[in-house]
Amino acid sequence: MNVPSGACMNARPRVGLRNRRAMEPRTLGDGALVRRVLAAAADRDPGLDGLLLADDGDFAHAGHPALAYLRRRLPDGLGSYRIVPVAALLAPAPGAGRAGGLVIDELAGAGWGGDPLAFFRAYLDLLFGVQVPLFTRYGIALESHQQNAAVVVGPSSPRLLVKDFDGTLVHHARLTAALGGGGPDPTAFRDQRLLTGSDDALADVFITITVHLCAGALAFGLAERGFAPLGALLATVREALEAALDWQAGDPAARLLRARALEAGRLPVKAMLTAGTLTGKARTGARDINKFYGPPGPNYLRPGHGDPR
Repeated sequence: MNVPSGACMNARPRVGLRNRRAMEPRTLGDGALVRRVLAAAADRDPGLDGLLLADDGDFAHAGHPALAYLRRRLPDGLGSYRIVPVAALLAPAPGAGRAGGLVIDELAGAGWGGDPLAFFRAYLDLLFGVQVPLFTRYGIALESHQQNAAVVVGPSSPRLLVKDFDGTLVHHARLTAALGGGGPDPTAFRDQRLLTGSDDALADVFITITVHLCAGALAFGLAERGFAPLGALLATVREALEAALDWQAGDPAARLLRARALEAGRLPVKAMLTAGTLTGKARTGARDINKFYGPPGPNYLRPGHGDPR
């Protein structure tokens, strides 16, 4: 390995060194485009009533990643609701102190009898109830990880608020068919990496984002905090995903997703540390380092995983 003169021999690689974040003009436009596509789907599909969309359409740029802005707007009428990012559900509740409860405990008191496990199941039903039909009917896999997805809790049923759409993966042919030919032309997407003709590629995004980050991580976190045995919490995730897929029974995309997420022995795992920090695209062959996958890991959703031995 060649080390530049004066470099510290034990210096650690900086995370994200090869995955620089900026407001690229193409990502601003594509994010607004995907948001319009999602709005069109939600307007015509009662099954997506649980989906709320931030508005990413107010932006401008001067053709340079450092000369741009995005003003994100939340939907109207949420003044009496609590909007909690999924990433915050297992955080200590405000003012609770060391011995206090978590945010999920507090939310559970707003309609689930104070039972955080009942809230967890309701959240999973909401999450998969939105994400599965987007996958199967419209060919859309959102990159709505724990920071980009929030639970909206208030007087009515909980809803899922999603923002930041430029990392979405779209099966364009299925989207066009679902919208009756009213979808955008493929050339409207400035970043062609947002488009795919592969349901397997869509499943990779669904599993690594929706399953791993928004469902599985919470199950493991709740188990670590003593809410319930890990096996029981993973069974809850599995049952909620099965229930959402049952609503799409007979759909080829639903069968593929069931096989990939529930029946397969191993699940895809992102390799962003390698592709985004340690190794360049020329070496990895990654087309998009945010969707670059390493060796798969065990499928913790198969029956028996996490049960005490």
